[in-house]
Amino acid sequence: MSAIIELEIGPGEEPGTWNVRVLRSAGADAASASFSLDVDALISRLPFMDSTVLASAVPARRVLTEGETEVQRVGTELFSAVFAGEVEEAYRTSRAVAKERGESLQVRLRLVAPTLAALPWEALFDPEAGVYVCRKEPLIRQIPTTDVMEPLSLEPPLRVLAMVAAPGDLPAIDAGAERVRLEAALRPHIARGRILVEWLDEVTWSNVHEKLLSAPWHVLHFVGHGSYDASSDEGVLAFVGSGGRAEYVDASALADLLDQAEPTPRLVVINSCMSGAASTDELYSGTAAALVNSGINAVAAMQFTISDAAAVAFSQGFYSALAYGRRIDEAVVSGRIAILGLGRDTLEWVTPVLCLRGDDTRLFILPPSPADAEDAEDAAGAEHAAGAAAIPGGPDAPPEPRPKPDPRRVGLIAAVAAGAALLLGIGGTVAVMAALGGGGGADGGSGAADVGAQTLPARIDVAGDTVWTPTGLDCAGGQRLLLTASGEVEVDDLGGIALTPEGAQQQYSTINPQPYASYASLIGRVGDGGMPFVVGSRLAMECPGDGDLQLGVNDPDPAQNVGQFSVQVSDVTVDPTITLDALTPITVDVPADAGDWTSTGITCVPGATYSIWADGVITWGEDQELTAVNPDGTELFAEQDNDATANLPGLEAAQHGSLVGAIGGLPPYVGLGTDTYVDCYAGGGRIGELVLGLNDLDRADNTGGFTVTLSRITGPSG
Repeated sequence: MSAIIELEIGPGEEPGTWNVRVLRSAGADAASASFSLDVDALISRLPFMDSTVLASAVPARRVLTEGETEVQRVGTELFSAVFAGEVEEAYRTSRAVAKERGESLQVRLRLVAPTLAALPWEALFDPEAGVYVCRKEPLIRQIPTTDVMEPLSLEPPLRVLAMVAAPGDLPAIDAGAERVRLEAALRPHIARGRILVEWLDEVTWSNVHEKLLSAPWHVLHFVGHGSYDASSDEGVLAFVGSGGRAEYVDASALADLLDQAEPTPRLVVINSCMSGAASTDELYSGTAAALVNSGINAVAAMQFTISDAAAVAFSQGFYSALAYGRRIDEAVVSGRIAILGLGRDTLEWVTPVLCLRGDDTRLFILPPSPADAEDAEDAAGAEHAAGAAAIPGGPDAPPEPRPKPDPRRVGLIAAVAAGAALLLGIGGTVAVMAALGGGGGADGGSGAADVGAQTLPARIDVAGDTVWTPTGLDCAGGQRLLLTASGEVEVDDLGGIALTPEGAQQQYSTINPQPYASYASLIGRVGDGGMPFVVGSRLAMECPGDGDLQLGVNDPDPAQNVGQFSVQVSDVTVDPTITLDALTPITVDVPADAGDWTSTGITCVPGATYSIWADGVITWGEDQELTAVNPDGTELFAEQDNDATANLPGLEAAQHGSLVGAIGGLPPYVGLGTDTYVDCYAGGGRIGELVLGLNDLDRADNTGGFTVTLSRITGPSG
């Protein structure tokens, strides 16, 4: 059992004040304190945190100091407010006791006000120790209960019911790819008999009900779309309803459905947007907290949008820890550390949230699987034989064979070296010019081979070992097409890793046919000289002109790749229900003196992510008071104090005059700067046009402007 410090945090006597009380600890149990905290200001910064955390999934062309600073600033503000005086003393003492015992320190938070529950406590940063608390210690959002439930004793395997809900009227989810990714992450444990994963193909209410009745399930793993229903003030998940359209299931109804299983699953893992987020009006309104409050022992969910790579890494670290008999709180820390391994810039380890009912964090008592037991016996026998061989006069032990090099490891090392050359831009100028000129085929030619004409709808197989594949489809200017893609390509330069049409979201390069897009993602163009655009798993496009539609893999040297993407192409010119995506990259000029927002022509759909490159200068003032700033808001000369009163609401602390974005020109506003990424979910889940502007309420005397290039990195997702 870990050492524990459990805190209850609730409203104080005066507005803006809060009380914290130590319920138990290895230090002083009776400690308490009061503090002031502008919760509303912190909540207003959550959309920026959401986009910042998701953007960190893509390696930066520079260190993401702005994003890291924002997360650390919020985490430090929360930590310094709560852990002060007697409470800090209790925390430091508890940490010291846990360290002496060789244990971790569980930090449990009982948040008794809805606005507190909406804050990102997983960002807590201890400035004295210089560490994020949740990366060192298990951080638990405790849901109080009088029920006592003992850990469930079971024989291996741990039974996981997994499902990918993909309603036809919501942004597409590649169910096959989600299944492949999760099973690949868990393959060693599945092979050893520690975990069994069974998939539900059609996630309707009746199908889930029947599946829950059919067998015992220990864990429910849901991948899909999540949202928040303001009318019921409750989190919802999107099942598939009649006609394949979304049927929203609120958390309380889902809890009742899960009760149909015997035993009720002890653990629910939800990989969907905002499944761990909460309302500021109702305490147990978010999907995760509501499920736990309704009787589920533990829920691991996501408070921000999460990238595919981070979701897979979390599942691998999380389930591996459970399979080895670790507690649920330890498993979540393991998942965070797995995400951290994706790259030093990632901030997505802050996204998972653990809500727990009751006191016991050991949900399962899981003995070794038969295969593990056999290995233990074999190891004991080998140890015995080795001991016998060491007896003087005994038989000589055979020499240990020299290990053979792992060809995948060798290939990966070579890929890393090659990747370094790509990121450093070696030979980049010539390659970029070639790419912008339309790119070449696998043989270095300038265009795609001729192919027979096809009619719509059509299915096109895009070979992974060819840059451009002709489709035989003529794209007429103004015609609207819907492209949906599935399948996998094993990329040689990544050691044979299988990628979906979204590509490797952790890599990109200036020598790719489309430098702004994820490496090895599905891309397209119209005509041999057309500018490549991002397709990904789904693209609703309007043909930019007349020409033949070509599809390809965003890899400058794909000859050794294996596999293919399968693309369904349909004509949706007369379908008013289809929301068009902008073909990217596009360039937009943002005038310094514009009194309104500047249109990008991009319809922001939740889950889509866009790369932002900005350049230019704006100036204001006269003579000696003249000030000039770049898109980051960095003052180039005549430095003056930041005038927060002239900044946009919610961006008072941001640099005056910096580049900002919004959906439909409505708050929340998101700071962009020179080189960043914007997540369309930062608009709170709204669908609307992405517009650009300045962090300046008085632009009349401004001169100059910014030039902004936008390119879609990922398509709509959960």
